[in-house]
Amino acid sequence: LPISLIMVLMMSIPVLAGCMLTSTIQVEIPTATPTQNPTPTPTTTTTPTPTPTLAPYMDVWTTYANSAFAVTLEYPADWQPIPGYGSPETGEIRYGAINGFFHIGAMDTDTIDQAAAAEAEHKLQPYGSHPTVEALQVQGQEARLILPSDDQPAGMQHQAAIIVRYPQPVNVIGTPCRFFVLYADYPHIRTFAQTLHFTN
Repeated sequence: LPISLIMVLMMSIPVLAGCMLTSTIQVEIPTATPTQNPTPTPTTTTTPTPTPTLAPYMDVWTTYANSAFAVTLEYPADWQPIPGYGSPETGEIRYGAINGFFHIGAMDTDTIDQAAAAEAEHKLQPYGSHPTVEALQVQGQEARLILPSDDQPAGMQHQAAIIVRYPQPVNVIGTPCRFFVLYADYPHIRTFAQTLHFTN
């Protein structure tokens, strides 16, 4: 072989070897470098804060019964009669406390929707200017729930009403009535309706 060719081959070997070595060092250096364990981040356990609700439930409820209106229902045991309300003739008494109230009544119209309209659309607007009327059933009887709008007068104390058709008309102080009316603050009224029973 010519001398020039032999020199080229011999000079190529270190270059290739150098490339291989460099390549090997680049791969091995990271594995040879000692690594430090990261400082563990303390874990914090957060206990969720319960969201306050308007749920009116209490541990102790008691029974209200009124034979003149032919009904029974359950109400919070710490509620007391409120002076100035009620009728000695029917025994109807308003019960309540700082967190709510209820009292009862009766009315007579041809249909339940007429009864709901007479209550919700009263000219004094006791439920505000745009009350909501919801159709439902209570104790298997057709009913209407009246909920106040945001502009209800403050003096009404969040009053809502449920009108329920009696299974049979009830004679209240000599007047036949086809519909029972429960008045209560709106956070409690659905709960009261679940406990309502007719005795006629």
